[in-house]
Amino acid sequence: MGYDGTLKFDTSIDSSGFQSGLSKLSGMASGAIKATTTILAGAATAVAGIGTAAIKVGSDFEAGMSKVQSISGASATEIQQLADKAKEMGAKTKFSATESAEAFQYMAMAGWKTGDMLNSIEGIMNLAAASGEGLASTSDIVTDAMTAFGLAADGTTTIIKNGYSKEVSNATHFADVLAKAASNSNTNVGMMGETFKYVAPVAGALGFSVEDCATAIGLMANSGIKASQAGTSLRSIFTRMAKPTKEVQAAMDQLGISLTNSDGSMKSLKEIMNDLRSGFAGLTEAQKAQLAASLGGQEAMSGLLAIVNASDEDYQKLTDSIYDADGAAKEMADTMNDNLQGAITLCKSALESVGIALYSIIFQYTSTQVVHILYRKYQHETLFIVTNKATEVYEVISKMSNHGATIMEGEGSYEHQERKIVYSVVSSAQSKSIIREVKKADPHAFVNAIKTEQIAGRFYQKPNE
Repeated sequence: MGYDGTLKFDTSIDSSGFQSGLSKLSGMASGAIKATTTILAGAATAVAGIGTAAIKVGSDFEAGMSKVQSISGASATEIQQLADKAKEMGAKTKFSATESAEAFQYMAMAGWKTGDMLNSIEGIMNLAAASGEGLASTSDIVTDAMTAFGLAADGTTTIIKNGYSKEVSNATHFADVLAKAASNSNTNVGMMGETFKYVAPVAGALGFSVEDCATAIGLMANSGIKASQAGTSLRSIFTRMAKPTKEVQAAMDQLGISLTNSDGSMKSLKEIMNDLRSGFAGLTEAQKAQLAASLGGQEAMSGLLAIVNASDEDYQKLTDSIYDADGAAKEMADTMNDNLQGAITLCKSALESVGIALYSIIFQYTSTQVVHILYRKYQHETLFIVTNKATEVYEVISKMSNHGATIMEGEGSYEHQERKIVYSVVSSAQSKSIIREVKKADPHAFVNAIKTEQIAGRFYQKPNE
């Protein structure tokens, strides 16, 4: 057989291994694609969830600050200062920015100005953290009681610390006193707030200090007389002694007690309590009960007995601790937060601050997009469309924009064939979609869109839906 110059090869190679490899690669690729899709879908869901949470947190905070502004009448600059302070507190304390906004609301209701709120919020926060009370309720207690005692929100209290005098804001000092009283007697800030509702207006009118009232409240609490019962008891004692009946005056004379000094000036509550304790010392239990009933009345006599029957050691210890209250609220707050639960709470508060920051970004972006859409809606483009299907093109423009069009005759300079030119002015926001539909109506259409600077004459603008 002759050779024809053709080379022949055996192509029956075993490709099963290769095909198996390809199948495995295909399976791996398919699995990877599915996994990637799942991850991306999960990520999208997570991002959407974060965005939703941020909007909720941010809008709540914004609403809270708007309420502060409506109550306080703060200017735009002032409300921004308060918002910044609330965010700062939310980032570094256990209380969120939204809770800070709620605290500001109570301060605003008490008539506090922006500067007062900015200077006082940290002291009130420390008291709330130290006591475990809510920030809003603590703010309500402090602002109401300070008003009743006549303590100005922008005022200061002079205290002696380590032999030196210094000025402390009234709110900070008030918070320190309540923190010390609550930690050194059988009561808490919430119950003391309830006590102040009844006694603070009378005590403030008589010029009694918050320190001395806190001492009396603490002594009564140690005997189980707390909250509103303590408040009504002290109020009864003060009012009966301030305007004594014959029976009350006789008891006061027997004990050698007077609310005023020889020169007519009002004694401090501490001096009056000292006089009461001295007057009751040495009396029998029956005599104490009789005189206490005469001074305070049957409802308040147990509270008065709690004050005069406390041991000298307990009385002095509580008095000294309250008079040395500077920095107590912060120190106690730091101790309360120095644990895992405190760290978690701080973390949650900080996360809310992140959410508010994200809300601001989302809000700014959304606002920008809305402005952009509105801007484009009221901008216009002039369309010059060269086509052989002028009627169809006109119908597209009319249907999509409610605008008319002008159809002009023309001639192509290259092939010298007749053409129609459709001229119309449309909204910039509609331009792309109109051009897309025009190209569907006439794939060979030539479209030139030009930005329209000014229109003179009748132009129909489709109303907003």
